[in-house]
Amino acid sequence: MSGRFAHLNLHSEYSVGESIIRIDPLMEHAAQNEAPAVAVTDTGNLFSAVKVYRSAIAHGVKPIIGCELPVGDAKRRHNVVFLCRNNKGYRDLVCLVSKAYVERRSHDMPWAEYDWLAQYGENLIVLSGAADGDIGDALLAGDDDVAHERAQFWASTFKDRFYLEMRQTGRDDDAIYLSRAFALAREKSLPVVATNRVCFLKAEDFRAHDVRVCIERNESLDDTNRVRLYTEEQYFKTEEAMKSLFKKCPEAIENSVEISKRCTVRMKLGGVLLPAFPTPKDKDADTLLREEAQAGLKKRLQSIKTASPEAYEQRLESELQVNSDMKYAGYF
Repeated sequence: MSGRFAHLNLHSEYSVGESIIRIDPLMEHAAQNEAPAVAVTDTGNLFSAVKVYRSAIAHGVKPIIGCELPVGDAKRRHNVVFLCRNNKGYRDLVCLVSKAYVERRSHDMPWAEYDWLAQYGENLIVLSGAADGDIGDALLAGDDDVAHERAQFWASTFKDRFYLEMRQTGRDDDAIYLSRAFALAREKSLPVVATNRVCFLKAEDFRAHDVRVCIERNESLDDTNRVRLYTEEQYFKTEEAMKSLFKKCPEAIENSVEISKRCTVRMKLGGVLLPAFPTPKDKDADTLLREEAQAGLKKRLQSIKTASPEAYEQRLESELQVNSDMKYAGYF
């Protein structure tokens, strides 16, 4: 890796309402800037993973697969960034996000419980979420005891795989957070890493991004009272720009590359991957699928059978004929 900084917190168009970055232009831009690697960490999903992998490889950029996922409880949640160290980590993150969608979801946004993390975390690297994370929230509130407690939890759960995330994106509380976070890092011997939570490629793209956010939130650009969730600084900054921001803490820059070296997911593309489905010894998968489909059809038609047995038989015969025709069309 020739570059000395890697963006590890970047959102693409798959973070609907948050970003206007498309994958191919992203990787082309990263290659032009000689970025050694790029992590795409869309909020609550891994939908872009295959496209990120394929495009990054094509442009000579190392792809890092990850996700920003809220973690907490029913009352309050904070964003945390998970990066896959290897293929096992990718499978674990898929399982974690899937579990969040199935068991914990608020306003269509999945979130994970703290108790789940140990089960899936061995092959994941975690970034704290900066001021948006639970540690950052406690630091900004001046609650040092809670900040230390949460730092201890993350450090003990992920051991050498947890990093305090540092950002300077032009927010009013940046200086306060950074000062307190660096003090906590020194006291707890926690490694730090610089990110920019990128949501658009170039500085001049901020206006277009702001329009997209307003559309998503049903707000007006001219509304002076609307909450500003993003700043003009959240673009794909060059290595030199990031090093200038963190010149007093070069290890935060260096650690971005060290993390990228620790993350290697290899995907096999071009084939069909289907899970092995166990069947009874006397039936193959096609036969079992057909029988289950027919049984399901009969169950769904019960209301018709009750009202009119004759209509039920006619509908059943018609649907089963369609089923039979599909067999010859290559569906079964």
